[in-house]
Amino acid sequence: MVENARRLLLLIAFMVVGSILLLVVPERPIKLGLDLAGGVRLVYGLDFEQAYADGALDRSTPQDQIIDETIAIIRGRIDPEGVRNPTIRKLGSNRIEIALPRSVQVTGKNARGTTAVEIAGEGDAKVRDAIKLVATEPGVLEGFPGAGGVVEVGGEKIRYASRVGDQLNIENRGEAGTSVVAHAAGSTVVLVSDDQIERLITELGDMRFYIAATDADFTAAGKDMAAERQKVVDWLTKPENAQVSIGRFNSLTEAQGGPPPQFRWYPRRTDEGQQPRPREETIMPLAVPKEEWTFTGANLASVAKSQDQVGFPAVSFQMKPDKVGPFGDFTGSHVKEGMAIVLNDEIVSLATINEKLPGQAQISGRFTDPQVDSMVKVLRSGSLQIKPVLQQREDVGATVGEQYVDQGWIMALTAIGVIVLFMCGYYKWLGVYASIGLLINLLMQMGMLVAFQAILTMPGIAGIILGVGMAVDANILIFDRMREEQDSGKKPLQAAKAGFGHAMSAIVDSNVTTVLSGLILYFIGTGPIRGFAVTLIIGVLTSMFAAVVVVRLLVHWHLERFPNQPFKMKRWLADANYDVIGKTKMALIASAVLMVAGISLFIWLEPKRKFGIDFLGGATLRVRTEQPVIDETLRSRVQGLGGEFASAEVVGLPASKVAPKTFTQFRITFKADHKPGEEGAQAGSEGYFKQLIAHGLEDLLQKNELTVKQTQGTESSAVEGTLYFESMHPLADVKSRLESAELKDVQASWRDESRKDVVSFTATTRPGISDDDLPTKIKSTIIGTTDSTGKPMRLAEQIPESSIIGRQVVDELRNSAIIALVLSMFMTVIYIRVRFSEYSYGFAAVSSLIHDLLFTVGAISFLIWIPFIHTEFDMGSIAVFLTIVGYSINDTIIVFDRIRENRPRMKGTLEEIVNKSINQTFSRTIMTSGTTVATILIVLLFNLGSGNVLEGFAFAMTFGIATGTFSSIYIASPIFIWLEKRAIRNDALEREREELAARNPGSKSPVA
Repeated sequence: MVENARRLLLLIAFMVVGSILLLVVPERPIKLGLDLAGGVRLVYGLDFEQAYADGALDRSTPQDQIIDETIAIIRGRIDPEGVRNPTIRKLGSNRIEIALPRSVQVTGKNARGTTAVEIAGEGDAKVRDAIKLVATEPGVLEGFPGAGGVVEVGGEKIRYASRVGDQLNIENRGEAGTSVVAHAAGSTVVLVSDDQIERLITELGDMRFYIAATDADFTAAGKDMAAERQKVVDWLTKPENAQVSIGRFNSLTEAQGGPPPQFRWYPRRTDEGQQPRPREETIMPLAVPKEEWTFTGANLASVAKSQDQVGFPAVSFQMKPDKVGPFGDFTGSHVKEGMAIVLNDEIVSLATINEKLPGQAQISGRFTDPQVDSMVKVLRSGSLQIKPVLQQREDVGATVGEQYVDQGWIMALTAIGVIVLFMCGYYKWLGVYASIGLLINLLMQMGMLVAFQAILTMPGIAGIILGVGMAVDANILIFDRMREEQDSGKKPLQAAKAGFGHAMSAIVDSNVTTVLSGLILYFIGTGPIRGFAVTLIIGVLTSMFAAVVVVRLLVHWHLERFPNQPFKMKRWLADANYDVIGKTKMALIASAVLMVAGISLFIWLEPKRKFGIDFLGGATLRVRTEQPVIDETLRSRVQGLGGEFASAEVVGLPASKVAPKTFTQFRITFKADHKPGEEGAQAGSEGYFKQLIAHGLEDLLQKNELTVKQTQGTESSAVEGTLYFESMHPLADVKSRLESAELKDVQASWRDESRKDVVSFTATTRPGISDDDLPTKIKSTIIGTTDSTGKPMRLAEQIPESSIIGRQVVDELRNSAIIALVLSMFMTVIYIRVRFSEYSYGFAAVSSLIHDLLFTVGAISFLIWIPFIHTEFDMGSIAVFLTIVGYSINDTIIVFDRIRENRPRMKGTLEEIVNKSINQTFSRTIMTSGTTVATILIVLLFNLGSGNVLEGFAFAMTFGIATGTFSSIYIASPIFIWLEKRAIRNDALEREREELAARNPGSKSPVA
């Protein structure tokens, strides 16, 4: 049956050994996605049209080139040593996706202070004065980064540029669309964000060199310096320009109200220790140098941290060799004049040139160490042409990822066990061979994931599990055909040859359509969705190899050993003889009624109820509470935050249930209050939703990781505290870790029987350890360790998961999803047209696909209306729809392939041939879908009530595949009959016209 069996055996051995080596040799062979390994996913948008309007870009430069350059610069900034391994890629037409593993520190510590004086409100001349803090406790002020950040005061977000002692120098008021209002003395100031990674990403890094302009320079140009200053002051003080970069003024022509071409205006940077002043008070005129003396950050050969003459941190730089001479000429021609270094539209250094500089200089200005470190990283990587704007942020805790990994493996092993038991029980020896092929298929699949450096995600694990179900589909097609051939009287060898030969076309056709849908899903998907597409495609390819090579070789060896022994297998539905076509009219009517009901329900549901944040904008996150909380209590607190939060969804997670309606973990979802495609409110959609919830529910949420209180004594200090773990650990292990942190007389106990993940402790320690150092010491003894049972010891995060999507992303996601669905169905029609040589097959198949999609939409809408299973329409739903398009066509192709085979050799009407073909394939149609549904049901059962992405995903997949089986029999077949009869009738009419025209050349053809 198999030629060159030894060569095939060598090929299989090569694939198996290669896969094992790929899995064993690398230290960490498979890269885990953020949802499994933990980390942060950031999506930034590039506003090209605004950049064109500002004159920052020339339309002649291709946008793809700018995006590629931006990605290269961002990679150099956040991973200069190449050890952080971020994933950075283009997303859509004007966005960049950045995935940072959990090991990268992207957020700072929490800090809280109190205002010492009133903060002015809108319209007050002192609206930009510094925020003065009261230093009530040691270490409070140090919690606010000296390099700047974002704080919240009375609901208003305020960005500050730097901290000078107890003062925060304000850079911008009313961040994230919050209102600028007055705040009384004694108001609470909370650090919202000090994300240094985000600063590195968004910093333009545009560095230029100018000479300070004087009255004489303006007079020589025929201009009045005072009049030019007043012009720029008038522009800066206009309300619409309050948040606009001065670079936009400099890009205006003189006729448009901008500066003369010889000059530019820039504000002075506020030095450390100085009070900030409005831009109009600090602007300086600078003379534009000759073109050959134009230098930018791109001309720097090296940038390094140094110190200025008085010991403050500074930045030293060296020009590239081709710019050393011109830089020397530039500085030599302006000795005794002021040279200004402008970075990001701000004068960061202004010093008198005392002598000609040999291609090197220093940037000084009372900088702090973090400021210098940031400047060095930015200048080393180059300057961005467009400032990226954060549109989406997603955070996943590392421990949540570990739980997903463990759950994923259990799901996969359960699915494999179920399939192996079924195949061996139903197909006997053939089932054993199929199970061997399945295991080799899984091994090769994992090896290919390593070879292609694919990133494994939670939906990716679901893709592997789906592949387990699909992997045996080909075997079922082959084995059932072998049984059919044996029933017709053929010997085992001939039956095996015919089984593999006749089933091959259906196997190829069904798998190719699945791969096509997977490719579309890969190119339009983001994050975990792409992971699902990758594993799905790889699974299809490896399952085909396992079926047509591995299993075929095993069957060949079986026949060599037992040449005359027929293959035994069960005969469920093997002798089906149902009048399927006779029942199709009733099925079509019932389907039409249910589809209309489902679509009507979908239309009736409010957008915020049925659409996820992918299509509306907003955020969703998982929170942990300090004590068990009644779900209605937390819901009222969240909705009490007001605004769009009034309609936020709050659901207790079943895994954390401690009493009826009482939980310790909740999922909170906020959706923007607009329909897809419409403009929506900004609140919560630009990256602050997580912080708003954290501060608004501070008294209810779990304390972040640990709390420690120390009472200083003369000989020893008393310590008491609480440790929050992600899971329970033996108290002896916790005590051992605490003793490693220089604590003595440690006593540890669980908070209570329902919260064994929370440990309270008391101890003593030597005096002199500061309140800031003690928590750090305790954390250092826990992080990265395992307990005596081998379980990793991880401190729990207050908010372990979050996903935030800005409204800019919404329209592009929706449009790409629609395009993907339409393109997938179009490709299905074309492919089936090519393979079956008739459009009737393709249009009938697509009609059944539309039926399946509409049915699934109705089912999801019904669950949203009930609700029972957490589901909604989002990118996960699009993944389901595309998978249904690829997979549900399988059953249709099985039937159509048999119709194509039977039509030339069977007598009877078309209805009789189609009905006979359906009955002949009934067994394999039901069982191929049944095995896949069984594996997806396992995913659903494991995730039922979890509220994660796989719960709704698994239900929709289960329903979609089951519906696809129904439609391949009761929808696709009757539509095919109608299309074929119509085509036959049209062909007959056309022949009649031609015959009539031939008999009567001058007559008109009859109208049909």
